[in-house]
This record gives sequence, C-alpha cells and structure tokens, in this order.
Amino acid sequence: MKRDITVLLKGDAKKSYLLLKKLNDPFSKSILNSIEHNASLLKENPMLGKPYPKKLIISKLIKDYDIINLYRLELSNFWRLLYTI
Repeated sequence: MKRDITVLLKGDAKKSYLLLKKLNDPFSKSILNSIEHNASLLKENPMLGKPYPKKLIISKLIKDYDIINLYRLELSNFWRLLYTI
C-alpha cells in the first residue's frame, strides 16, 4: 500500500517560498518552479536527495528541530533544498 506523502515548509523556508511567489522576475520564477518540481518528485521518492553525513548536521538543527537526518537537492540558479524525513 502506498503512503500519502506531504511536503511541508516551515520557518524561513516557508517565508522564502511565499516571497518567491510574490516576486515576478525570471530569477525568482526559476527558483520557484524548481522548488515546486522537486516537491512533486519528493512525493514520489522521499529518498531522492543526497544524504548529508550526520556529523555535518549542525547542532542547532538537531536541537531546535529534532533533525536526525538531512538531505540535499540541487535547485536552479545554484540554490539548494535541504529537507528531512
């Protein structure tokens, strides 16, 4: 049975996403489209990104967000998407 997967944005990620949606320049639209495309890919395969080594996850993320794993996906214009499962 396939699980329903939801992509959530929190904190600064959500603020940045909402700001990108308001902007109308090609640079912002490119990043926004890249985020939305990768979010749909993550719904199909959450393990799509490259895992960060646990020793490189900063302690603030572990402490503030209870992060035990971190993944990275490359976006357009040299941006990257960091996510946890």
